[in-house]
Amino acid sequence: SESCGEGHGIMTTRDGDSAIWKSHGIGQVLSSGSRSLRGSAGYRLTQPMDKGSTLVELDNVMVVFEYEIDANGNYYGKAWQWK
Repeated sequence: SESCGEGHGIMTTRDGDSAIWKSHGIGQVLSSGSRSLRGSAGYRLTQPMDKGSTLVELDNVMVVFEYEIDANGNYYGKAWQWK
């Protein structure tokens, strides 16, 4: 069965740099018990003026992604920056 969803969160480095993200996607459970997910995510620095951030390449970036999670919880995925 297919389902649609969205998520959001924050990623933080050990140095205290951070970026927020929001995603939308479609997922389905496969006959093997694994799950397949496809979608997009947008990223933004929490302090956009901090161009010295180690996460600066994520500022105002959109990615499309696909990944699968097997029945044991292991996952494999890919993401591409949309320019």
